[in-house]
Amino acid sequence: MAATIASLQNARMTSPSGTADVTWQPSPTLEEDDLILIRRVAAKDRQAFETLYHRYVRRLYGYLAQFIRQQEVAEEVLNDVMLVI
Repeated sequence: MAATIASLQNARMTSPSGTADVTWQPSPTLEEDDLILIRRVAAKDRQAFETLYHRYVRRLYGYLAQFIRQQEVAEEVLNDVMLVI
């Protein structure tokens, strides 16, 4: 996970049209304690994972449900996302 965060921080991203080339920056809405929790999750801290999970699970599910529109599939994608973390 730590390698993933580091690679994202140094990543160059392009828009779908392939024209934009922007260096990734952390979201301004990402709270400082979230960054600490992410580092703890990378270090295999289960309590940190549970804290992040409970903080974002509803928001992430709502976002997925808007696009997927099938409850079972949205839940499955949510579970897949959380497993990657």
